[in-house]
Amino acid sequence: MNICFLSYSKSGGAGKATVKLFNSIKKKKIKCSHIFKIKDKRVNYVENFKEKINRHSQKFERKKIDSFKSLSLFSYPLWKRINNSNFDIVHLTWINELLSIEDINKINKPIVWTLCDMWPITGLNHYDNYKENALWKKKNFFKKKSFSLDRWLISRKIKSWKNINIVSPSKWLFECSKESVITHKFKKYIIPWPIDRNIFKRRDKIKLRKKYKIPINKKYIIYNAYNGIKDPRKGWDYLLKAIKISKESFDLLIIGEKKNLKIKEIKNRKIFSLGKINSDIKISEILNCADLIVIPSKIDNLPQVGLEAQSCGLPVVTFNCNGLKDLVDHKKNGFLAKPYSPTSFSSGIDWILRRKSQKNLIQNSINKTKKNWDSNIVSKKYIGLYKKILKKNRI
Repeated sequence: MNICFLSYSKSGGAGKATVKLFNSIKKKKIKCSHIFKIKDKRVNYVENFKEKINRHSQKFERKKIDSFKSLSLFSYPLWKRINNSNFDIVHLTWINELLSIEDINKINKPIVWTLCDMWPITGLNHYDNYKENALWKKKNFFKKKSFSLDRWLISRKIKSWKNINIVSPSKWLFECSKESVITHKFKKYIIPWPIDRNIFKRRDKIKLRKKYKIPINKKYIIYNAYNGIKDPRKGWDYLLKAIKISKESFDLLIIGEKKNLKIKEIKNRKIFSLGKINSDIKISEILNCADLIVIPSKIDNLPQVGLEAQSCGLPVVTFNCNGLKDLVDHKKNGFLAKPYSPTSFSSGIDWILRRKSQKNLIQNSINKTKKNWDSNIVSKKYIGLYKKILKKNRI
């Protein structure tokens, strides 16, 4: 068995998730390779120009959704290299600007596609409207005939993609894939992202706070987003309102934002902004400095930051919607706030922080990781899927 993982990058949420998945499979002695786009401005002038066009496509389609957008218009020769290889299965994750929509159809090997977001099941947006009237749903798509970039991309996907095995990390995205006019006929599975519990584990809080010069006798909530507070999808505006409402005493740890961050709206609370961190061990250490993690995203798949935090024993406060609700069993390992209520979110923060003992919340968080996100469990599910696909192809 020889698996080829394709992703645009090794960084960012999707890139890091792919690396974790790749490593978990490799540890099981499965032969696999990871192909991603190497940026080199001296060589890739044309490729950088193509990427710029894709990334500015949002100017041509005005939508209320705050989301990354991809045209995936330009072909790349990568599919030829794959077809001439000895790979048995091609495993896609976030492949925009690495393959075009039509390139995927040219791959002559079985494809597994783990959904990092909604793009493979919708049109232009990586996160989109998922209400009953959504254009990408099979019950709506053929009713409306007016031209849009969304309709054009969806039509290209329908025409190009055949027999792809879709994997959804969250139950919500799985249900969306069943409703999509693009993917409703494909084989679909639910397998979460894996977490290496040898890295993300409970550590000595006092020692780590001393290491990072964080006061010991204080409560901390942590906010971790790759693009910091600037990404509107990650809900910093909701968190800011919730912080103002909260009656509990706490300070903030922020990962993903520039250091020495000052936020004029936040008064009487200290902010420890630690910048972008690429080391999983360092992230694990900083998570262990906190008392809980807040994930106020407006829409998300199954955010790794939540899985990593749970593995370290942190309770999670998030909204009871889309893929976020897979993270938390309400008041057992965290708090599911009413979408999108800062008051309810604030109540969740206060409910956890005012508890005299967090032992049950901590242990329940770790237990959820053991049962659901552990890399040994996840890798076995994927290997089982690979074997199933290869067996079917031999018949």
